[in-house]
Amino acid sequence: MGRYTQGSRFFQKIESPSSTKQFQVSVQDYGAGNDLLPQLRQAVVDATRNGVETREIDLAGHRAFVVTDASTGKPISIVTVVVTARRLVLGAAANVSGDEAIKLVKSVDCSKVAAAR
Repeated sequence: MGRYTQGSRFFQKIESPSSTKQFQVSVQDYGAGNDLLPQLRQAVVDATRNGVETREIDLAGHRAFVVTDASTGKPISIVTVVVTARRLVLGAAANVSGDEAIKLVKSVDCSKVAAAR
């Protein structure tokens, strides 16, 4: 999809001596003239072919994609929200289900992300 500028935050919750949940939320801006939606849809189709769970949903009025791989027994989930044609909010999670990752990404104020300069 090309070069981008990114800002991110990382969170971790220790649940037990042998289990942690990790979550990183990022904003990526690919610059003027980009339309990321077609490329993201194709990436989700490719992921589905590889046996992972995928969904396309509406999140706070924005198109979003949820991809979860639970093949190792511990889910890895990625939520990608298309805030504008060129700007994404990404939630990447380890040991977090797709539904839980969606709840975490919902706390992002997409209107502020869209307005950021």
